[in-house]
Amino acid sequence: MITLRISLPFQILVNEQIQKITVESVDGFHTLLPKHIDYATALKTSIVQYINKEGVACYVACDEGILIKKGENISLSARLGIKSNNLKELKEIIETTFKRMEEDRKETNKTLTKLELTLARGLMELNKGENG
Repeated sequence: MITLRISLPFQILVNEQIQKITVESVDGFHTLLPKHIDYATALKTSIVQYINKEGVACYVACDEGILIKKGENISLSARLGIKSNNLKELKEIIETTFKRMEEDRKETNKTLTKLELTLARGLMELNKGENG
């Protein structure tokens, strides 16, 4: 068995013994079993599937994260995560909520960059006025 711990910024979403886990990383899909070598990878926004100790498939929608397997422990850290056995619901959450949040983050970053440029230009103009 492997111990799986899925951590979000404000809670532990999963902390249990599992048989295996399948994740989508930035370089493809990977299934990790108990005897797998130690491993670390960056995860894409996707659905993580794991088989619990009773042999039942469980699913977690994760918004980008990091997975580290060391010995018999797997730690997965993500910004957001939702556990459900309803795959249709999880796919909709990824397509709507997670993707919209990513678009909002990008828009916020663009706005901040514009503000920084405006501030830098203003400071340069002030500096010219003091030196000129």
